[in-house]
Amino acid sequence: MARKAGSFFKNEKSKKFNKSKHGGKIEKQTSNKIVSNGIWKSKGGRSSLRTISKVSTFAQNENEELHKNSEKIEANTEVESDAEKYHSNEKRNNRNNNNAQNSFEALVAILENENDHNSIQYNDKIALNDRNISNNSDELLIAMKSEDDTGNHSENDSENDESDQDNQEVEDSDEGEPNLEIKLGADPFDYHFSSPDSDVLDRYESFFEKNENSKWLTNKYLVDEMNYMVTVNLPPIQNELSLNRIQEDCTLRNYQNYLKNALTNYHIKSRLKSSLELNNFKLSNIQKLLIDPMFTYKDIVFPYYDYLNESEVRDLYSVHVINHVYKTRDRILKNNTKMSAYKEKLRENKNQRNNLNDSHHLEEPDVQDQGFHRPKALILLPSRNCCFDLIKKMVKITNLKQENRKKFETQFADDSLANEFKPKDFQYLFKGNNHDFFYIGIKFTRKSIKFYSSFNQSDVILASPLGLKGFLESNLKKKEQEEFLSSIEILVIDQANTIQFQNWSNISFILPFINKKLTTQPKDLDFSRVRMWAINDNYKLLRQNLIFCKFLTPEINNLLSYKNTLNLSGKVKFKKIFKSELASINKIGFKVKQYFTRFNSSSPLNDADERFKYFKMNVVSSILKQQHDDQDEGGTLIYISSYYEYLRIKDYLSNKTSLDFTSIDEYSTQSKLSRNRDLFFKNRYKIILYTERLHFYNRFDIKGVKNIIFYNLPSDEVFYSEIILRYLSNSMLNNIIKDINLCFVRVLYSKWDQLLLEKIVGEDKTPIMCYSNNETYEFR
Repeated sequence: MARKAGSFFKNEKSKKFNKSKHGGKIEKQTSNKIVSNGIWKSKGGRSSLRTISKVSTFAQNENEELHKNSEKIEANTEVESDAEKYHSNEKRNNRNNNNAQNSFEALVAILENENDHNSIQYNDKIALNDRNISNNSDELLIAMKSEDDTGNHSENDSENDESDQDNQEVEDSDEGEPNLEIKLGADPFDYHFSSPDSDVLDRYESFFEKNENSKWLTNKYLVDEMNYMVTVNLPPIQNELSLNRIQEDCTLRNYQNYLKNALTNYHIKSRLKSSLELNNFKLSNIQKLLIDPMFTYKDIVFPYYDYLNESEVRDLYSVHVINHVYKTRDRILKNNTKMSAYKEKLRENKNQRNNLNDSHHLEEPDVQDQGFHRPKALILLPSRNCCFDLIKKMVKITNLKQENRKKFETQFADDSLANEFKPKDFQYLFKGNNHDFFYIGIKFTRKSIKFYSSFNQSDVILASPLGLKGFLESNLKKKEQEEFLSSIEILVIDQANTIQFQNWSNISFILPFINKKLTTQPKDLDFSRVRMWAINDNYKLLRQNLIFCKFLTPEINNLLSYKNTLNLSGKVKFKKIFKSELASINKIGFKVKQYFTRFNSSSPLNDADERFKYFKMNVVSSILKQQHDDQDEGGTLIYISSYYEYLRIKDYLSNKTSLDFTSIDEYSTQSKLSRNRDLFFKNRYKIILYTERLHFYNRFDIKGVKNIIFYNLPSDEVFYSEIILRYLSNSMLNNIIKDINLCFVRVLYSKWDQLLLEKIVGEDKTPIMCYSNNETYEFR
């Protein structure tokens, strides 16, 4: 019988759940033992808390009958007095007669439930695995074997009846037995989300609590034909667990032969497979590279080389998210059928049974199959056009009817194109509806996909960071506890670089709400259906994080730091390899003097101060001299990637030097942008300060540029060649530059800029430029 979770959120006398002093987890006090973190401290295993979380149905139905029949109670009380003798004999005889004990203890369970409604369960299979179980004389432990059905991994050929498809799911394995040996053909959904081994989770959690700064095991694989270095991080205790040894072997095999990867190698729902076949869905090389870590629920950070690759990535994670939702939904529907059949048999037995023993042969199914809230996936996107594109892919993949389609298209669809004279990546990023405030819930039903479902009733939530932050803030102001993000199992951040240019603080605001501990009881929650690892707050060990971007930054890398995620399946980081032919410096198209100057920096924390100090002592003096001597047309553009450093330089040049300069940034008004660019072009000012974020959003054609100084290396390697090529070529066409040999490009960098530098000059030259004795390097 389903039992609601009132005792989990309220302190009841009959069910005393308290906060643990050493972990903040759920504890239940019974006699002389404590159940902590859902596991018996004396014996481990996760079956004990299950009995606490769901009361024996038969025992509750028998309460009235036991009160009415006093003679039967007295007879059973005599049996209870014999129970202690029987238990002591069984303990001395090493429990040689399990059948007699089980039938006897079933009767004791009825009486125990009548007295205090707190029966305690343990699993015989733990004892079979050499676990020492201590039985106190003042406490009865009721042993009840779990006989879960074993499912088949193969897909059911019948597609006419959806209930047949529900039966395709793999049943939960015996929970009491530590399942360290994961078969190579097992469905990752089952051993990662549906029924992860509680003993493994407990060991991981205990290990990370004691070893917060432990180093994960790292393996690197070169995918030369795709120009990627793949770094696979596995948890530090993997040598003790067969699961991770198998994962490591699979990882090596799949990256060496990734071109052989196919959808048929992975557990995908049959109706989803059929739809993909109808759409002639075939894996590209990038998808073959990503499918194995993605479908085995590893964390992924993947930078693509071109925005055209983004569509391939989006296609693949759409299939993955929908497949995960389908599996979760089908498991719940199947378990609903189990519970309905159980309740029907229970009603039949209530009318037919003649004695107490007959009823206990019927065991309540174990159907822990969900979290606290319905939403399972959160996808963060920078614009409505990205959201519209993603949902179109989902509709095409599922081939389902659409509810609220007209409203959705009205708010998200837009066929407008960006300025055709802008670079191609700009046209791709800013086409269509590029509004950055939105949020929408999507619900998958048997025959349709419903847009604008309430968040608590949605399977997938799509939002911009700004929109979701606004929604959460409005609920906080209204003092409403919206905890719909508490059960997120897959987090996707798409176009992470665009989100970073918008405002990365929005991501920092949202992350603490994901898998946040509950403060209120969810409405209509069937607590007996909640997975034990969700109760124990183990989302940090299981949630999958998928990050896709154009280039890596420290903020993006930090998303998969050990403080933010401890995914026990591992983490996979892809790093682009910039060979000489891919380096940005080789894409300029004409010869111009380019000076790379390295300044000394003691640590990354002091890098900004050391850079500014070098700029004041060496660069400003040369600019002053050049401004005094050079009477020709054209000026110097100073490119600054950080807005805070832009303000610092602007303040210094205004108050500490005699330089005449102008500046434009992302917060400048349109009139100021036009006026200052025009003044620079007319040679009224010889210097203009220019921020990277302004360049990302506008890609201005700044006329009159003769020299360029990169105060920082650009975040995107495309910006380097783009600025030099567009601005200097424009000046040559306007006859501002009469001799290209009189122009120069100067770049400031430190040894901490190695990842940025290799995108510009290539990975073969980077180590020399960062660690050799020379401090200045010239390229043409």
